[in-house]
Amino acid sequence: MDSEHLQLSYVSCGMNKELTLHWIHHMKDVLFIACKVLESLQAEISSENRLISLYLHLLLTFTATNTWKIVRSPNFEPLRPALNKLTENIMGDLVCRGLYTTLNHVLVRGLCRGKAALRGPAITTILTLALRPLVAAQYSDKLLSLITIHTLSVPTLVHHLVTLAPEALQMLRSNELFERVVEFVQTEQNLRIVFNTLEGSYALCLLANLVHLAYEEREASLPKLAFPKLNFVVKRLLEKCGEYVTTKQSSLTQWHPVLGWFSRPLDQHLNESLALVKSQLQLLWSGSVIRVMFSSLSNLVIDQELPTHDPNNTSGFTASSTTSSFANLSSMTPSNLLKKALERKLSSSSTGGSLRGGGSRKLGSPAVATVAMVCSMYHTAITTLSQLRMDILTGEFIWCTPPPLAGMLHVCLYLALTQLYLCLSKGSFHPSCYTLHCMSD
Repeated sequence: MDSEHLQLSYVSCGMNKELTLHWIHHMKDVLFIACKVLESLQAEISSENRLISLYLHLLLTFTATNTWKIVRSPNFEPLRPALNKLTENIMGDLVCRGLYTTLNHVLVRGLCRGKAALRGPAITTILTLALRPLVAAQYSDKLLSLITIHTLSVPTLVHHLVTLAPEALQMLRSNELFERVVEFVQTEQNLRIVFNTLEGSYALCLLANLVHLAYEEREASLPKLAFPKLNFVVKRLLEKCGEYVTTKQSSLTQWHPVLGWFSRPLDQHLNESLALVKSQLQLLWSGSVIRVMFSSLSNLVIDQELPTHDPNNTSGFTASSTTSSFANLSSMTPSNLLKKALERKLSSSSTGGSLRGGGSRKLGSPAVATVAMVCSMYHTAITTLSQLRMDILTGEFIWCTPPPLAGMLHVCLYLALTQLYLCLSKGSFHPSCYTLHCMSD
């Protein structure tokens, strides 16, 4: 395949009309055998690790024409579309015969261990092979389902992409895989299919990878997807995982380091990677993600921070004061932003005043509904991820409150958030819902 001469290139057999069909069947069988051999190799053994790289390179070579030197010749340029169709046909056959299952086996065995056995180039090759059929099928639901179930559910995959294979992570970004998968999984039927295939533990790994991708996209696509799409996906996956959680130990349960007593078995690969899965899940309540998820709170605060512009009054409203208000908002910690929004609501209610521009903000308004739904998602995280509950409540990630007051304050904030969420979900706003304001003081 590295020769520019037709007589010396393996592709020449496929260009012979009498041999084309035989060549295609031969290549499909060879690549299928390569997949089966890959499933049996162990990446931690150096000799077999080299074989993994060899067979991955074989699959990479015959599933696209961009490495075929003969195609670069001007004389063969007209044949490129036909050859591309040929490689797409080979890829389609591999997908039907379990390509994604093979790639999943290689990734799980090579990454889900104390120290990753796969190197960056091998990981990049695997992600390239996983993306090629998806792109060729124009991101069809079937291929999105396969890559979600078999690739994005690999424990700590995104962590290893960040640390070992940044080129592969960039490929995911350029193909907008995070956005496409969230769009796909937000449909209830698709989410149910994905979860029923993965069940509890690997669905939790899928959630961890999506959260990690959201963190990596916090300044790009996350603001567009945060609400309602990502919020819904995270909440539903947490709820689905919670269906396998029990409150008591029994002969049918075993201990899960994240979920507690769990009714599904944990395999060796999961046990060795759960520490990193935890670190991925922690990004859900990191300060940068919290700011994006609760960005609607800034609208409530901006109405208070920005002075009302009166064209007859030349004494107060300037461009510099507006810039200063937005600068103050960006420097707020999440807890201060939440407190400021509620203080504003309390002051306008108690004084009978109105918001900037007139009218008070009601519970059914889009901004309040958004905050309620995001609170609901984090409330579900606290209840489902039972072994991370105190990490959510007392960790420095979410509230950025200095010790030693952090622990008690966060417990109070949790109780207040729960009360606020219940009040909002019931459509009522009893004075007891002001608990958060009192506790924050």
